[in-house]
Amino acid sequence: MGVVYSILIVDDDLVFRQSLSVGLKKYGFQVLQAATGQEGLISLSQNKVDCVLLDLGLPDESGLDLVVKIKTQYPYLPVIMVSASGETGDIVEAMKLGASDYLKKPINYNELNEKLKTQLEFVKFKQTEAELESPSDPLKKLLGTSIQCKLLVQEISKIANSDATVLLRGESGTGKSMVAEIIHQHSQRKNGPFVPLNCTAIPETLLESELFGHVKGAFTGAHRDRMGRFKSADGGTIFLDEIGEISTEIQVKLLRLLQGKEFEPVGSLKTIKVDVRIITATNRNLEQAIQEGKFREDLFYRLNVLPVFVPPLRERQEDISILAEHFIKNYSKSLGKNFNPISNELKNFLMQYSWPGNIRELQNVAERAVILASEPDLKVSDFKLDSHRSLSQNLEKPALKLINGGASFQSLKELEYQQLMGAIEESRGNISQVAKRLGVARDTVYRRLKKYQIALKNT
Repeated sequence: MGVVYSILIVDDDLVFRQSLSVGLKKYGFQVLQAATGQEGLISLSQNKVDCVLLDLGLPDESGLDLVVKIKTQYPYLPVIMVSASGETGDIVEAMKLGASDYLKKPINYNELNEKLKTQLEFVKFKQTEAELESPSDPLKKLLGTSIQCKLLVQEISKIANSDATVLLRGESGTGKSMVAEIIHQHSQRKNGPFVPLNCTAIPETLLESELFGHVKGAFTGAHRDRMGRFKSADGGTIFLDEIGEISTEIQVKLLRLLQGKEFEPVGSLKTIKVDVRIITATNRNLEQAIQEGKFREDLFYRLNVLPVFVPPLRERQEDISILAEHFIKNYSKSLGKNFNPISNELKNFLMQYSWPGNIRELQNVAERAVILASEPDLKVSDFKLDSHRSLSQNLEKPALKLINGGASFQSLKELEYQQLMGAIEESRGNISQVAKRLGVARDTVYRRLKKYQIALKNT
């Protein structure tokens, strides 16, 4: 039995979709259907799709915009535009944006079959060619279609091949450790080791030894020489999470390593040279820690050569349902369960929540829902969320509402500003209370105050 190719039809005309589906099945294709752009993107994230037949006019977004989103996430996936007569200009524009070919309605099935065969053969060649260069693209781990996600991907692509230090900043649970690993996998050091360490996971008294190693007899319990994390990472990348929590003594030793690529193990006078790239991460306000004398300013500048901000999930509204579907699919597969695509009601519910725990919280909530749900259609009641964390709690206007399968909402900037002002008023300008109400870190509040040029008398 030969390969069965899967075709995704994205068109809001139900009669046309069903008719086209019947025709494609006669030629031996497997067919998936989507009525909106958002449904199409979710279907792509959940299924193996070999080609997309895309209508220009969709209820939630332009077919041209969807071409860009598809080609950004799936560069080798062929997209064939389907249009009525009189849309020649849009077809030309779609081809410029990355569409592979086009068809006019009514469909000539012999012509369609030939175009599909041509595109599928071409993409098979391109994928084979790409796999010879790189077996997989690490950037595909960053799921999402939001502008914030795209900008993060672009930034990673720009900085990956440099050996300069990277400082990842962002709230807890945003995926900083995954971003660090992707940077390594996308770099010239990808064949070397990637050594991660959460600095808060090791007792402070043992952290120096964990990082730099020790010699036998260096301290009570040091019964043999031990190679530290930096030596283990030689030729590759070390990732130090929660860098803002390390002691000033370790900061001095780390600064020397950054300056000369060398260090001494605990209890030894022998200098060890290492070739390692350093990526660090924090959710703390390091500038404030410098002012308080808790973090060295010279070390900060050494670590902050390439700063990267990993955005919180609530600022990636378009990605929430995509990530939710991804986690649901993974957990349901491991548990042997099957669920239908999530409803617009559930999408709206998830998008209105502020996600203080970010992607990690969404992942945990999705896992719990999959474990406890007993029906194929997941409901709002399956997702136990804190109602006080709703984005709309401090707003006079509704935060988000789905219309015809798509999102129509006030600008995120306006929403964020109103949410911030509401929290400030309720907290009487107390930064800690503002951060607590919004479910964010204090440095995030400071960043937003600066962004909107808000001055508080009591901070």
